[in-house]
Amino acid sequence: MAEQLDRETLVRRHHLGVWRYLRFMGCDRSQADDLTQETFLVFLRKPFDYLGHESTSAYLRKIARFIFLEARRQTSRGNEIALDEADRVFAETAGVSDGNEYLDALRECEQTLVGKARDAVKLQYGQQRSLENIAEALDMKPNGVKTLLQRARAHLRDCIERRLR
Repeated sequence: MAEQLDRETLVRRHHLGVWRYLRFMGCDRSQADDLTQETFLVFLRKPFDYLGHESTSAYLRKIARFIFLEARRQTSRGNEIALDEADRVFAETAGVSDGNEYLDALRECEQTLVGKARDAVKLQYGQQRSLENIAEALDMKPNGVKTLLQRARAHLRDCIERRLR
């Protein structure tokens, strides 16, 4: 019973990290939910020796990656080279913290955006609105919104990289 409790604790501690990893790999929210659940079903069925938080995170990401690849193969959309690169970038930027440090930096950097850039980011990512809809809301042309969002993303990327160093 103690081993099951330990695994349940591990599931609670690592659930969000696995879900974020799958989102980073390209899953939409629904698919990330499903694949995270499948990852933990595999995890609970297999023998496992706890060797610390970091090794558990890496182990769970391997399971999630395998399940993700299988799902992509079934839908014939696999691009393993891009997936390897995304896996490497996630490990470099968010690996040990399961993305918490990255998200904290993102929240801080969001505060540095001003005016239409901040509004456009909120509409695009907070409300999942289309370029046309954002353009209408901000009294801009869609191509202007596209350029504004590219610049805002570049600003956020640079800001996050500076904070994570």
